[in-house]
Amino acid sequence: MERDGSACKPNRRLCIVVSVPMTLTVLMMDQLRWLISEGYQVTVVSSPGPQLDGLRRDLPIRVVEVDMFRGVSLVRDAISILRLMCFFIRNRFDLVHAHTPKGGLVGMLAAAGSLHRRRFYTLHGLRYETAIGKRKLLLRSVERLTCRLANRIFCVSESVRSVAIADNLARSNKLQVLCNGSFNGINVNRYRNGRGLVDAEKQRRDLGLPHGAVVAGFVGRLTRDKGIADLIDACRSAREAGLPLHVVVLGEWDESDPVPLDVRGECEAMDWFHLQGNVASPEHWYPIFDFLVLPSYREGFPTVVLESAAAGIPAIGYDTTGIRDAIVHDQTGLLVPLHDRKAFAKAICELGSDQPRRVLYGNNARDRVRSDFLPARIWSELDGAYQSALPVRAEVD
Repeated sequence: MERDGSACKPNRRLCIVVSVPMTLTVLMMDQLRWLISEGYQVTVVSSPGPQLDGLRRDLPIRVVEVDMFRGVSLVRDAISILRLMCFFIRNRFDLVHAHTPKGGLVGMLAAAGSLHRRRFYTLHGLRYETAIGKRKLLLRSVERLTCRLANRIFCVSESVRSVAIADNLARSNKLQVLCNGSFNGINVNRYRNGRGLVDAEKQRRDLGLPHGAVVAGFVGRLTRDKGIADLIDACRSAREAGLPLHVVVLGEWDESDPVPLDVRGECEAMDWFHLQGNVASPEHWYPIFDFLVLPSYREGFPTVVLESAAAGIPAIGYDTTGIRDAIVHDQTGLLVPLHDRKAFAKAICELGSDQPRRVLYGNNARDRVRSDFLPARIWSELDGAYQSALPVRAEVD
């Protein structure tokens, strides 16, 4: 079940619970390194996956595998909670911090059931916002239960916090946004330096993009909630208006929230829609974009907007939860009303035909991430929240 690679100081015992290994290996590696350097003895709990072997190899942490089913299954969820609760009874922690809806539910129930007193939960987004009917009620009820069990909740954006308060997920004094929001901030140098590592014009030619093409970039999972149908419609309208638009897409189809088959067929058939799948180094792709497009119906805080901003690329998105925190309208990009495809097409035409405006917005966006979204500031505030919850004696255990 577990393998111990810990060589950390045994003074602040922190357990992080996530539902899938990718959360740890893609989103949290730098944060984990920082926590270890600050003296935390870190244990991570996740569903099994090959990525965990690399985590054990690269970091001095303890890795515990507990199956967590991403869908809805009372029996499988109960088994996961009981297994984690047994682990928590045998292994005591000063702090338990859970992430993602399923990791949060399992982690908070197991921590509360095993009488762990300091329970943290990060609210990365609100899945129920775009659900309907009984599914919406179920998802909201699960989120409310998780929030009630947590002692403190970190919201990744102010708009997520506002919706959580309005929907009575938790009392306002339990909900906190670290610094200016986002989960981890952004390593500006990684994306700024990407421009010096690639020949953008050659990369455009290799993709078959014609000279003078305006390139919109999309980065993320291809799902219904990401607004892929809206993107196709808006981009088609922009091309019909005379904009020489091409769209480069970095991401895979995700069957957990499938795009309608006719829309998927259009995406795969159009010669101006370039599907590249998942890429190992997205920072090498941002330099070929003129702007980022994010017609998502909901977000927590879209990291892709911070990535594009660090590369000096403006963004267009819907004015909805999470996105309105990441894009400052008419300063770092453009926001349009949710589901208004005509307004989205108009924004694409405006930004696509105005290169000086793109440069201005891109520079503003880069300046903003430099000042507001440095990872070390967010981690320092997280550490402060942990320390405020710990009794003085925990420092000398």
